[in-house]
Amino acid sequence: MNNTIRTWMNAGLTVLLGAALVAATMIPIAHADSKSYAAQDTHEFPMNKYGAHMPYTRYEAEDARFVGGVTRKYDASMDPESTEVEASYQQYIEMENAGDGISFVTQKEANAIDVRFTLPDTADGQGKTGLLRVNVNGEDFGTLSISSHFMWQYMEGTTVYDTQNAQASRKARFRFDEVRQLYNGKIIPAGAVVTITKANDDNVKYGIDFVELEKAENQISQPDNSLNVTDFGAQADDFNDDFAAFDAAIYAASTQHKTLYIPRGQFNLSKRLYVNTAGLHIVGAGQWWTHLNFTSSQPEQGGFLLGADTSDFHASDFYMDSNLTSRYNEKAGYKAFQGVFGQDSSVERIWEQHFECGVWATSDTGSDGTVKYNTNLSISHSRIRNNLADGVNFTNGTSYSSVTQSNIRGNGDDGLAIWPNNIGGARNAVHDTLSFNTIENGWRAGGIGIFGGDAHTIDHNLVKDTFAGAGLRFNTVFDGYQFTQNNAINVTNNYLLTTGTTADLSEKNRGAIDFETLNQEIRNINLEGNRIENSMQSAVNFTYLSQEKSISGIHFAHTEFVSGGIARSSVLVTSRANNVSADFDNSIYTRVEGEHKDSTVTGIHID
Repeated sequence: MNNTIRTWMNAGLTVLLGAALVAATMIPIAHADSKSYAAQDTHEFPMNKYGAHMPYTRYEAEDARFVGGVTRKYDASMDPESTEVEASYQQYIEMENAGDGISFVTQKEANAIDVRFTLPDTADGQGKTGLLRVNVNGEDFGTLSISSHFMWQYMEGTTVYDTQNAQASRKARFRFDEVRQLYNGKIIPAGAVVTITKANDDNVKYGIDFVELEKAENQISQPDNSLNVTDFGAQADDFNDDFAAFDAAIYAASTQHKTLYIPRGQFNLSKRLYVNTAGLHIVGAGQWWTHLNFTSSQPEQGGFLLGADTSDFHASDFYMDSNLTSRYNEKAGYKAFQGVFGQDSSVERIWEQHFECGVWATSDTGSDGTVKYNTNLSISHSRIRNNLADGVNFTNGTSYSSVTQSNIRGNGDDGLAIWPNNIGGARNAVHDTLSFNTIENGWRAGGIGIFGGDAHTIDHNLVKDTFAGAGLRFNTVFDGYQFTQNNAINVTNNYLLTTGTTADLSEKNRGAIDFETLNQEIRNINLEGNRIENSMQSAVNFTYLSQEKSISGIHFAHTEFVSGGIARSSVLVTSRANNVSADFDNSIYTRVEGEHKDSTVTGIHID
């Protein structure tokens, strides 16, 4: 396999293999102008050092063979209010009539599918439904039910609403969702022709962004020295409430110091699960096999809540979703995992979507009267998607903790964030690591947000298609320690592709890498070996909110600036701030035209 990325290819199907984009064989295209828009660049470069290495292969819908009356949707203007801008590479295909669809040739054997789609909303916010049919080499693989029930949020400034107003003046966001299906007992061979079509003539336009296929992991058997939730009355796939059984099983496993096993199947849970003990391990049969479905749509009624006496907590190998469709004015309190993880905890191989946040790690006072923090928390090999707010947020002194090898997609605030707030006198956050993650298609705020702390490492991440904010942002807008105790935060070998914005929710431009001050200064950030390509605005931007504080000790080295057909600014570095000290050494320029910085900018030195 040629492990390279080709951006805006002039031939071939674009597929994503984990973190790598490669050129693949395409079925002959029937429509003459299908790829004329993509003949801009054949630049290739190694991609295996960026982003998460995931088990799926991605097939972009716009690169497939079109079946029937399919329309390619693409907005070259990068208008934040267009649905296209929220899609991968800002394009998707639209199907209006039954039989419209796409076909493509598979690169690897698979038995599981995930489709990113869009459907219109309804006035009451409940959403429309639709049906996709899947065919493999002429064999019917059944249908996928899709719904816009969990999609569509509407913004007035920074305020979020669940429905559009009568004037239709609110800004629509969260315009894509995903549907998944395991084909147990069936195989999609490598080299197969997969066709996905609109199944119904229902006067509803469907959109497909991309399809991901993978070979599901083998089921994990019940481990030794463990309890099974079915021993406490839980029953898979009966659609009855299993909360009482899970609650009893968690208590028993905690007191008996045994692993809690959740077998194959869907388990419905009407309330939030509470953990407040040391040493609990919860393991499922696998992300494609075990499904926890939190059925309530009300605040504080879903996910896992970890009390302050929790430590050595480990959750792995299951899928979880919920019926939450509202942030309740930022008071939902309905996160997949929230609370105190304590010492040496982990979230591994978890796939979650449709919560307020994926993981919110905070601090609290334990039963012994002392404040408990998160130390050495590891989140890895997980899929954190389609949440109403952050993907992962390390808050209140979370330190020596990491997010690695995870896909963070379609979230409604920062994909990954480190926020060292000092609520309750919490300690500062130090030595956190965000490494080898893919953060994509966020529809509010930034890809990665760093709001202070000290000695963090941000490396080898792929951040792409963040039309609503910066790819990587540093700011002192939020309360806390900010950067006052920072000696060095290191940001190395990240790739920012089509990030930044011409208009965030405050109508401000944001660079692919963005610095903004309010309460305190920003200082001592080392950025080396990063690649910034096709920024929607400038590549790097320095600004302030209302009170200008200094931005100093900012050192860029060996940065590769790559301009392209969709860059909105020919100026690489812009600054509204005056009190800036930043150096750019040994920069690399590829297809860069125009000025390297604003002519009025002082204190910024570019080689």
